[in-house]
Amino acid sequence: MSIQIVIASHNMHKVREFKAMLKGNASLDVLSLANFPDFVALPETGKTFEENAISKAVHAAKTLHCFVLADDSGLIVPALSGAPGIYSARFAGLQATDFENRKKLLSEMTNLVDEERNAYYECCLALASPDGLIKTATGTCVGTI
Repeated sequence: MSIQIVIASHNMHKVREFKAMLKGNASLDVLSLANFPDFVALPETGKTFEENAISKAVHAAKTLHCFVLADDSGLIVPALSGAPGIYSARFAGLQATDFENRKKLLSEMTNLVDEERNAYYECCLALASPDGLIKTATGTCVGTI
């Protein structure tokens, strides 16, 4: 018996990564939001990566009537009061490219030195069923820019 799980993303790079991680489980049928062209995602209104991941997972699971794995993630620079944080994907504007977001971040960091350039990447995953949230997990990767 196969269990259908939807990766709550249109980002095909992200979907491929999740499929690669889950491929060892033959009982999972892994789909993405590309399989549901009429699905309308909610805007990201949470104040944390966890709130956004939960909102995405629960909304999609209830709407699509299946298990959903959602994530929210981004870069946090403590010396910039946590920026870009939950705004990482749109730091330079709603339609900004990755290049434009990186360029703005580096511009904001021009006067930072040594430990002030410490940063970390945070990712929160949320798994939900049509009945609601099942579990969340958060990980970080620390470094210097």
